[in-house]
Amino acid sequence: APGGHPPPGHAWGARGSLLPPLASSAPASWRAGGVVEVGWGIAANHGGGYAYRLCPASAPLTEECFQANHLPFADAASTLRLGGGGEVRAPAADVSI
Repeated sequence: APGGHPPPGHAWGARGSLLPPLASSAPASWRAGGVVEVGWGIAANHGGGYAYRLCPASAPLTEECFQANHLPFADAASTLRLGGGGEVRAPAADVSI
């Protein structure tokens, strides 16, 4: 299993597509082509990269579906929010293999 801990009440590998809707908020509504702020956390930095991909709810959740639906970044930098409350704006590095 990866390091750290999964969110309370969930196991590693749980499918986010099967989570129930949040009762405390209205569903998100995103416009195609729009820009939204997203984020993720990391417990140990091993120098890897990341990408955001979506698979339509009507499609089977397969690697092929996610590979076909890569989302571009909105600009050429990322904002790193540090544990102590500070922020650092860093240039993005696009790589491919």
